[in-house]
Amino acid sequence: EQLIEVARIEMAPDYFYKAVPVLTPHVYRQANLTNKSEYVLLPGEATMYVGKDFVGRMTLPLVAIGEQFVAGFGVDPQLQVARAMVNKTRTLQGANQVYAYDYRLRVSSYKTSPVKLQLWDRLPKADAESVGVSLIKTSPELSQDPGYLRDERPENLLRWDLTIEPGMTGEKAKEVNYQFKLEYAREVSIGNFRSEQKK
Repeated sequence: EQLIEVARIEMAPDYFYKAVPVLTPHVYRQANLTNKSEYVLLPGEATMYVGKDFVGRMTLPLVAIGEQFVAGFGVDPQLQVARAMVNKTRTLQGANQVYAYDYRLRVSSYKTSPVKLQLWDRLPKADAESVGVSLIKTSPELSQDPGYLRDERPENLLRWDLTIEPGMTGEKAKEVNYQFKLEYAREVSIGNFRSEQKK
């Protein structure tokens, strides 16, 4: 098996970072790329490097001429993220019980320059109309990206677009706080909703 260079395409990356602390404590370096070549990029496995350093492999989708796509460039240990539930309350409103959950997300940066970060979380998504899920407050505000508001926000996914300055560690770490509530009838029991213990 041999590798043969068929074409060389130069694409200018627009780097950003992505963190999903509900799934992993790692922060991933990604880039928006646009295929400005005269070639359609066929789907298949791609080997990713940052400079001369191998950072992993990804499955490249079919990319049309002029189409934008996202490529991953591995984990950046200079950025760290944590998620914790800081409060949980239960109240009664008429025939319903209402649970309110407060979460705190913290981003620490040991980098020497500012970076753009997409920070993601999620709310429970109820299949039945008898359970109401609503976001009460968030600080800072959620992303106003039109694609996110159209596609992911209706699925109860939360996204913040942040600029993380260098030296944001310890007490200076960037904090994101949000609160949501679950409301359902007193006789309803939700047995599979899990949340982390207060840290």
